[in-house]
Amino acid sequence: MNAPSAPDLPLAYLEGFAYFYGRKFLVTPDVLIPRPETETIIDIAKHLSSQFEKRFENGPIGVLDLGTGSGCIAITLALELGPKTEITATDISLPSLEIARKNWKQLAPNHKITFLQSDLLQGQSLQNQRFDLIAANLPYVDSAWPWLDHAALAHEPTTALFAPDHGLQLIKKFLREAPPHLKPSAHILLEADPIEHPAIITFAKKLNYKHEQTTNFVIHLSY
Repeated sequence: MNAPSAPDLPLAYLEGFAYFYGRKFLVTPDVLIPRPETETIIDIAKHLSSQFEKRFENGPIGVLDLGTGSGCIAITLALELGPKTEITATDISLPSLEIARKNWKQLAPNHKITFLQSDLLQGQSLQNQRFDLIAANLPYVDSAWPWLDHAALAHEPTTALFAPDHGLQLIKKFLREAPPHLKPSAHILLEADPIEHPAIITFAKKLNYKHEQTTNFVIHLSY
C-alpha cells in the first residue's frame, strides 16, 4: 500500500500544529487532531475546580487525563487550573506520549505533569493511585456509522478513533475499572458522540455512577 501523498494529509498534519483552547499544539499522525468539542471538558473542569478548592484547602487536586494523545487536555488543565492540581496523563501509545511531552515542554514547563504509558487503568504505576477528577477522551467512533466520513479520518490513528461494541467497548471497560481509582465524591468527564450518550449513562448508573449533566459531547458523572 502506497503512503499517502502530502496533499492528502489534513492541514493540521501538514502544518504540524493545531489550536486547542487558544493554544498551539504540536500534532503528527501519531495523535488525533484536537477537536473544539473536547474543549467542553476544560470548561466543566474549571467550574468544578472551585468546588474542589473548598474540599481540599490544604491539598492538591488529583487529576487524570486518560488517553492523553497530544496532551492537549492535561496541559490545558495544568495551565487553566494552576498549581493546585497534580496531573497525570496516560496513553497506551509511546509515540503519543512523546508528542505530549514535547507540547508540555513548549507550553507548560513550569507545571508538573506525570506522563505514563498505560492501557486504560491497567498500568503498574496507576495501581494505587486515586483521583478527584478523571478526564477521558477515549476511542468511541463506530466504524459502521453510515454518516461517517472515512476519508476525512483516514490519516489519524485508528486506535485512537475506533472501538468495538458500537464504539462503546473501551468506555464501558474504563467505567468498570475506575471505581478503585476514584476518591470520595470524584468526578468523571467523558467525551462521546451524543448518539451514544443514553447507552453510556444507563450503563454508568448500573455501576452506581451519578449522571450530573451532559454538555455538547461531554458526559459529567460523579461517584
